[in-house]
Order: sequence, then structure tokens, then C-alpha cells
Amino acid sequence: MWVSAARHLRHHLVAYVALLFALSSTSYAAATKLLPANSVGTRQVINRSLLKEDFKAGQLPRGARGPAGPAGARGFAGPAGAAGAAGPAGPGGAQGPKGDKGDKGDKGDKGDKGDQSAVGTFGPVHITGREDTGCVTDEPTQTPWALDNENRLYVVDASQDGTGYTVTRYDLHGTFAAIVGRQHPGCTDSANFATATTGTWNGVWTQQVVGTFDYNPDAAMPADPSWDSFLTAVFGVTLADTTFVSYEFDYYACGGTFHWRDANYDGISQQSGTIGDC
Repeated sequence: MWVSAARHLRHHLVAYVALLFALSSTSYAAATKLLPANSVGTRQVINRSLLKEDFKAGQLPRGARGPAGPAGARGFAGPAGAAGAAGPAGPGGAQGPKGDKGDKGDKGDKGDKGDQSAVGTFGPVHITGREDTGCVTDEPTQTPWALDNENRLYVVDASQDGTGYTVTRYDLHGTFAAIVGRQHPGCTDSANFATATTGTWNGVWTQQVVGTFDYNPDAAMPADPSWDSFLTAVFGVTLADTTFVSYEFDYYACGGTFHWRDANYDGISQQSGTIGDC
């Protein structure tokens, strides 16, 4: 039987070899037909020899995300942006503690003279060469002792008790020239002036208008600004129709060496000093 098998193999050896070659060629062709040109198969690749760069996007599976790396260094500051619109005003804060008292400021300039009252001011009128009788004792008629210059005005105020008006006469920026041979003023010095002594003076005199009168705030200041002339023009009364309140006149001469005050408050005379020769 073994001889028969050997004889069979010998007679068909060529056929078996041809069949084996055909099968090998077919397998190789089939294998090579599945790979694209210039490609390698699994058998040609050595394990762990390929890199990520050897694959196209999407060919490798995505692994799990790794932990975040440390923060990088801070970059340079960019340019400032445009200012935004102002926001709404916030609520006022609580009042702070009282601050320290500041230094006293410089004295301001003197303001313009305002109205003396809510009723009226009349004048001023400039007067020159008015005879000043003052208080002298050489004779009962009080012979004038000097000639005066002044600016006179009247100020009218409503009386606080509502019974009428208070009128005050102001004699401002006055000057005087004593008359040689006339007695020194003041009632305490009987000597006469040997020289035409000059000096300055000012005065204020207040009367109250009550009873029957007709106040005319639009009346003009009379050219002769005596008490009687003014009261007649503005109130329709005379000095005798009014009530005395007070007066004060101050005279100065010889650079302040002489000071004579002729004053009366509430009917009480307050005479002091005199004016003598310079």
C-alpha cells in the first residue's frame, strides 16, 4: 500500500507543485490587492515604531483630557480703553466730624453804602460856611465861634412802636475854621481864639415824628437842609412839632490835641473838652 501511495505521488508531483504555486500566488495577490499603493501592512510594521505624525487626523482614538497645566506668566498690560459713561450719582454719605477752625481770612473791601432803611434816605447836600454856635458862655445868644463845611443827609425809619417815624440827621466829613476873637467852645473855657484854628468834625442828631403829619417819601431834599426846611418838605411839620431823642457832635483840632464833644442823650447833657488855639 505504501508503494501505491509513493507511485501515486510520483506520477502527480508536478500537478501538486503547480497547484501549490497557484494557491500561493492567489493569496499574495489577494493580500496585496487590499493595500493602497506605497502602503505597508501589519506584518511590515515593527511594534511602537510609528509616531503620531505618521497618522492622519481622526485615525487615532482620542484619549481622556489630561489635567490643566500651571498658569503662564502674566502678559504685558494693554493700552487703556476709552472712558466709559458716568454712572448715576450715589447716595450721600454720612456727615463727617466737624473740622478744625480755619485761620481768619483777610478783611474784605468795604461795600457800597446801602439803603439806610426801608423807608427813605434824603441827600446828601454839601454845606459851606455855616455858622456854628455850639455851647459858649460869652452871651445868652450864643455868638457863633466857627464857620463849618459838611455833607448833610437825613435818614427816615419807621418807629419800632408803630407811632410814627424816626428821623436822623447826619453831618459827615465836616471841617471848621474858628473865628478869631470868639470864645473857645465847650462852656469850660472862657478864652478867645487868637488864631483861626482849623479842624474836623462830624455829628448825628435824631428826632421822632409823631401825631399829625403827612409823610411824602418822594419829596425832594431842600436846597436849605435845615431841620425845619426838611421836616416841612417831607412831613409837613416843623422841628417844634417833633420829639427830641438825642444828638452827638465831635470836634478835633491840632492833630487830636483838642477834642470837644457836645452830646445829649434822653435830655441829659454830656459836654466834655474844648477847642483851643493851635
